[in-house]
Amino acid sequence: MSPKPNTYQDSSIGDLIIRTSDQVDFYVLGRRIADVSPIFSAMFSLPQAPKDAQEGEGRPVVDVSEPSAVWKKLLPLIHVDVEPELSLEDIRALTEASRKYELPGVRSRMRIHLLRPALLEERPFDMYAFACAQGLEDVALAAARLTLRLPTVPPAASDFAHVSGRAVVRLLQYRRDCVNAARAAIAVKEVGRNPREVAWVEAGRPPLDNCSCRSCAWVAIEAVPPQGYQPMYSLSSAYHLSIRKGWLEYLRRLDRELELLPHESTALSLSLVHPVIVSMRASTCTACDRTLVEEAAWFSEAAASRIRGAIAGVRLVVEA
Repeated sequence: MSPKPNTYQDSSIGDLIIRTSDQVDFYVLGRRIADVSPIFSAMFSLPQAPKDAQEGEGRPVVDVSEPSAVWKKLLPLIHVDVEPELSLEDIRALTEASRKYELPGVRSRMRIHLLRPALLEERPFDMYAFACAQGLEDVALAAARLTLRLPTVPPAASDFAHVSGRAVVRLLQYRRDCVNAARAAIAVKEVGRNPREVAWVEAGRPPLDNCSCRSCAWVAIEAVPPQGYQPMYSLSSAYHLSIRKGWLEYLRRLDRELELLPHESTALSLSLVHPVIVSMRASTCTACDRTLVEEAAWFSEAAASRIRGAIAGVRLVVEA
């Protein structure tokens, strides 16, 4: 359902004429416009020029710089009418208009549209630059996170023409911080090589009693002990976890890939996971081989979750 055609072009209603850049007149109630826009309210509080009965049919005329296509969709939003069907370009134009005329209700509704994954994923670099120009920090952050799935040098993004070099620098700084956070999140060391916190590995580690032989390639890593852990020997408080050696190699490869694409989806890449499964199958017993694919799904998702959590904590400074 869409607004009735020519809803705001009936000259028999309204006490104010909005005249667009393409010379289309919209007839509206000035009080309603003033109630939602401090800009129009301030305009109406100023002394008015003598009315020209022929010019505005006895009503004041406000010339605006936007074309009629924008005001045709802006007015239903101002009047809390049925929301018209909106394209991406409509949403962008209405966001700009809502900022210009200080329309918080319209701006809030456009912000919800801009945060839709389908819009952000289509052109994340453009959406980042647009959000910076409009001062929409949450939209800028959501778009910036999606740029992490793409190469550092973006395709031509026209919206960067409307922001300063600071916005570009901030995006590059954000990416570098995400690279560091993601790599730190999945970093593990073998026992005796400056161990780090790797307890996240344990929850999905297959029980050792699943292994029907002692030929599987396992490697010990050191981690912070779980709550209530009591060392077997009083002289050592170290807590060791055993994981397949192939997953240690997977994490090393992932570390290198994150330098280029610091996004959680990198951990789930089939091109990264599949070669590790193939190599591990050469050094696992029959019992372990049956659960290897399931284990791979868990382990890669666990790594992706770690990366996702680490990047969520990275701050983006938004500048226009």
